[in-house]
Amino acid sequence: MSQDFRVEALANALEAYRANGLTRTETIEYRGVSRDLEVVTISPEVPLLNPGNSRLRAQLLEHPNHSLVETNPTSPDAQKILTSLLSSTDKFEELKRQLVDFKQQEPGIISRDGLLVNGNTRLTAVRELGLQGFDVAVLPADATNDDFFDIEMSLQLRKLVHQDYTFTNELLLMDSKLTRTQNEQATINAMQWKRDGKKKLRLYQGYLALVQEIRVMNPNLKYESFDKRSEFIKNLYNDYTMLAEHSPAEAEQLKMTRLLGLFLGSNKDEVRETDEYFVDDVILANIEGDELEQIFKPYMEGKDEADPLDELIDEGDKTALDMKMLVKDVAAKVVDEDGGINDSLVDQHFKKLHLKYRSGARQKREDRINADLRSEPIEYLKDVTTRIQDLADKIPILVKDSKFDASKFEFQAKKTSKAIDSLKAALARAFDE
Repeated sequence: MSQDFRVEALANALEAYRANGLTRTETIEYRGVSRDLEVVTISPEVPLLNPGNSRLRAQLLEHPNHSLVETNPTSPDAQKILTSLLSSTDKFEELKRQLVDFKQQEPGIISRDGLLVNGNTRLTAVRELGLQGFDVAVLPADATNDDFFDIEMSLQLRKLVHQDYTFTNELLLMDSKLTRTQNEQATINAMQWKRDGKKKLRLYQGYLALVQEIRVMNPNLKYESFDKRSEFIKNLYNDYTMLAEHSPAEAEQLKMTRLLGLFLGSNKDEVRETDEYFVDDVILANIEGDELEQIFKPYMEGKDEADPLDELIDEGDKTALDMKMLVKDVAAKVVDEDGGINDSLVDQHFKKLHLKYRSGARQKREDRINADLRSEPIEYLKDVTTRIQDLADKIPILVKDSKFDASKFEFQAKKTSKAIDSLKAALARAFDE
């Protein structure tokens, strides 16, 4: 279908809309004001899928033929790529079922030359279902690429969207808006952050920077790998940032330790148990004569030449490992051709290291839980003591209150006193034993 045919098809649809006295409109925000757009029904074959669709930003960046979509987005091959990516998104099959059950409830948004600004996933579903008509609201003739981007952000970031943005696509959307405008407040407004906008912007920038840093270690690791690891990214960024405020070197050590766990396939709960001393205290402390010693040997930083007193003098920087190089080398061997961290590759190259990391993390978790259990009775007694003392201080006031039941209070106080005597007796018996 030629471009001229698309333009003519939309022009004819608008002419019929006006001639027949139709009144259906769709209200959108256009250049800062509300604008009513005429809604027409066209053949699903007329619209062009939008190569700038922010839902596909990460997938397009990593597609082997992304340059084709960038240079010739209207070509049949480029449109096929977009169709394939859209039909692979989460909840696509659910969307198709909704279209069958409830028909098309909201129109897409289309430019006068046929570019579908909003509704690309719906159109793809309509085509797969073989439906005959597709409703679109037609933009003014002067709409530009910047307008398309702003409209998409405004519509797609509403709470009631057909499909949620993935974690990485939302980060990339924020970055794209900030790059376009070079304006933080405009980006905050476009992301529809009503509260703590600047804080959220900094967090999103930090999350994206961390994702990009990890991908540098192995560029084959796809963005979508992080969509199910969003909590890992958020936790690591937050813990790293807090530690970096007073110890940048230890914060870097923490980051590399947890990235090692990521590439070894450990889950987020195991990884979060690790700290900046985990490699030294848990892994390196007990590998002498072990085959793990050979794995770490290439990454030791001049340990033989080091002064033996260094370890006693400077306990803050204990590791002799080039952790970044270790993590990078692990990353190079565990990402498969599909762009994900593959457990089979981890077992093939780093099984023993993975088991050591996992068992160490689990032991730390168990130690932490036991420590919490040991401290819990003490904290409980502290709380009870404070409450009883506060109550004792209030007795003079309470006894003057006519509604205060002094007899019941005295009865309960005697029971409390007996309980304290029982606790003291139990302690005495325990120490005698």
